[in-house]
Amino acid sequence: KELLKLAGEELNNNKNKKIKSVFPAKLYVNTIKQVFDKFNIPAEYKFKDEDEFIQITVSIPKK
Repeated sequence: KELLKLAGEELNNNKNKKIKSVFPAKLYVNTIKQVFDKFNIPAEYKFKDEDEFIQITVSIPKK
């Protein structure tokens, strides 16, 4: 309980600080890839990690 209290206090102290990413960007990309692979959808992926955002482009063939 004491650790949770300390963690909460630290989060409150850091409200104005910018958090870049909670999870590694690769986790998002891998999750998307796994869904397409699970359903055998032949998609192509482009991944770009910017300072402010993660850009993922997915190309799915129509046929």
